[in-house]
Amino acid sequence: DQLNTRIGDHFAVRAFYEEGYKVLIDIMKENKLEERWLDTLAIHKEELFARLSKDFDEEDNEYIFSMADTLGIPLPYPKAKESYAAHIKDNKSRMNFITDAYSGKYVHSIEAPGQIIETNADSVSGNVAYWKPAMIKFLMKDYSMYAETRSLNYWAVLALMGIIAVTLFLFIRARRN
Repeated sequence: DQLNTRIGDHFAVRAFYEEGYKVLIDIMKENKLEERWLDTLAIHKEELFARLSKDFDEEDNEYIFSMADTLGIPLPYPKAKESYAAHIKDNKSRMNFITDAYSGKYVHSIEAPGQIIETNADSVSGNVAYWKPAMIKFLMKDYSMYAETRSLNYWAVLALMGIIAVTLFLFIRARRN
């Protein structure tokens, strides 16, 4: 659980940072800043992420301005803050989704047509298999769920009995002739 939390926190901070980084680039382009400032931002991208990771505050909605100040990027603040407010509306819904997805409890169940003989499910009740994977199991890589069942195929049994009956009938008839 602690590993899942640490990994999740890292990716949440990274997502938060990438959203802000993209908004900062958009604001810089909207304000027609020189290309060298975009280059400066790109060069220091990972350094800025490392700083944000250390001092991450989910409530700091204007951290991109401190990123710009750190690098000496000359943003026209009144205009940039208006532009930021417009950009951040869409980001908040995405960040809320990430938070909800990460904290969600996921349960998947499959009702099998017969008795379950082998599965990787967390629990089995009768012919129903239940999986309750941690979010990190299927977010970072593929997560396979399987269940093998066994049930008698009545149609196959009836067809086989019919074939045996016809074969016996023909065998007996051929023997009499």
